[in-house]
Amino acid sequence: MPDSSASPTQKQFKPLLTEDGSPTLSLPPTWEPMHSLAGALTETLYIYQPTAQKALELASAAQFLSVGLGLGYNEILVAFECLKMKQTQRLTIYSYEKENFLISNFRAWLENSTGELVDTYNAILMCFSQHYKIPAAKALELLKTWLAEKRLILNTAIDETTQLPPCHGIFFDAFSNKTSPELWTPEFLTHFFSQTASECFISTYACTGELKRALKANGFDLEIKKGFAKKREALAASKTSNSSIL
Repeated sequence: MPDSSASPTQKQFKPLLTEDGSPTLSLPPTWEPMHSLAGALTETLYIYQPTAQKALELASAAQFLSVGLGLGYNEILVAFECLKMKQTQRLTIYSYEKENFLISNFRAWLENSTGELVDTYNAILMCFSQHYKIPAAKALELLKTWLAEKRLILNTAIDETTQLPPCHGIFFDAFSNKTSPELWTPEFLTHFFSQTASECFISTYACTGELKRALKANGFDLEIKKGFAKKREALAASKTSNSSIL
């Protein structure tokens, strides 16, 4: 059995191909897939694209918060949305991830095309490129520029003590309660959502009672929609003069 206390290595992760042709991984110790096997790209677009688009429309200098980084699907999504909307300059993404393995590989891919997951990231980039009909090289160059200019900020794990910038778009893509229970407690969620911008859009694949109560306590309007694939429900939330994001 793999040592669950160790960081993943090449022998301690399993690459998986989802039904829409986009890749994902499973990691120890639970080996739970990071995305729905029905389609990692399709799930990302279904759950998180509305928030990316609406936040970019809302703020001329949009700030995004991504919890967590994973394979960078949401970060790459923002790059393609910016290119689609011709809004590529004034933007910041604060991304949090507890697995140093994922942070270091994403950084290595952008900085010098190295690391154990280069082929995976390139495949994800191409999947987005085919969907948006935008050259992959343009999105990659944009991501590299954001990283170099410290507008794509890769942080380690988030907790109750983390002071967050006021963001306009939040991708709450924390792994499941089984894998990251600390991110699903009522105390963490209430504190987390209290730090958003006065106008903010949020998307998450989950729809738990704790999430809904924490969002309502912080003045968000909730929109519950059909979950992706086998999930029963997903959750979107907004705090703006026009609350609907769907």
